[in-house]
Amino acid sequence: NLDTFANVQCEACHGPGSLHISAPGKGANSKLQAVTAAQCSTCHTPEHSSRFAFDEYKKRILAPGHGLPLAGSGAP
Repeated sequence: NLDTFANVQCEACHGPGSLHISAPGKGANSKLQAVTAAQCSTCHTPEHSSRFAFDEYKKRILAPGHGLPLAGSGAP
């Protein structure tokens, strides 16, 4: 049932947002969980996401402040 995956939010994969709020803008120290291909594959199964390719999808979501350093911040 695809309704199970409707409106999935950041916390479903990255853990509690309260940890991020307590350490905003600290890059690797923001306390959010990094997500691995193995974790993604628990939901992105052939049944639910037949074209899922972790490396390709990851490129689409990386941006400054979301996996890449903020411009001019010098942060990792």
